[in-house]
Amino acid sequence: MRIGLIGLGALGGIYLDRIARGLPEADVFVVADGERADRLERDGIVINGRDVRFPVVRPGSPAAPADLLLIATKANGLEPAIALARPVVAAGTVILSLINGIHSEDALASAFPQADVLLSMTAGSDVVRRGNDITYENFGRIAFGRETNAPADDVVAALDALLTQADVPHEVPADMRRSLWWKFMGNVGIKPASALLDAEYGAFNREGSHAREVMLAAQRELIRIAAAKGVDLGDGDLDEWLRVVATLAPHGETSMLQDIRAGRRTEIDIFSGVVVGLGRELGIPTPVNEVLLHGVKAREQIVGAA
Repeated sequence: MRIGLIGLGALGGIYLDRIARGLPEADVFVVADGERADRLERDGIVINGRDVRFPVVRPGSPAAPADLLLIATKANGLEPAIALARPVVAAGTVILSLINGIHSEDALASAFPQADVLLSMTAGSDVVRRGNDITYENFGRIAFGRETNAPADDVVAALDALLTQADVPHEVPADMRRSLWWKFMGNVGIKPASALLDAEYGAFNREGSHAREVMLAAQRELIRIAAAKGVDLGDGDLDEWLRVVATLAPHGETSMLQDIRAGRRTEIDIFSGVVVGLGRELGIPTPVNEVLLHGVKAREQIVGAA
């Protein structure tokens, strides 16, 4: 079994590490190029104090196709990731995207019609990366499958068995499309609000906190858009999201807050930007998401994000 990863950052790192430790017989590797490949070969990564190294496959080097390929880049890294993936994707390769938002699976399916691109999302992780140092208290879980998984097909069932053997927390929801929109709802609220307010997870986990109210207001706009798209989300889903947030390390940071604090450009366009665009298309007002969109872009300018 060959299992590859493109995007050895915070989330990709903990998932590949868990798989490698749970499946010691698997051939696990990272695909990277240039300075990033040099750095990974030289320094590896550190996960909760453990030095971790994976073999690095560079473009142009001989490499057998992957049976399972994880894509865990930032949203703006998707196109470069597709180029890196071409030598290791073949007929039957299963691809799971850990990229935020609701756009990456369509792009991957278009680029790799010979592969099996499953819908997937992660939730419940409070992983933080500083340089090559990765820490987390809560690993979280991955959900994956087809748009509907009742019953699961052979490919989904085989991956379910593989992740069970590897002790990777996961689930196969009956309605994967709804699960994707639920995760999108959660991120639309907490990531932009955290970046704009410089707020860690604990700020959203207090009853009546203003940070929580900003998050929920953005999420309620997304719920109205989801309904227009035929996706049934409601107050119960907000409650479920709050239960997830309650499990996260209070001083943990969303990836968007990490980006702002590090002076990096954020993924605001795939969250608030998408909501604002859909709202205009559907005639649904999205004033909270418009403020978050321009507010986070203003923070990028102020901190000189590159």
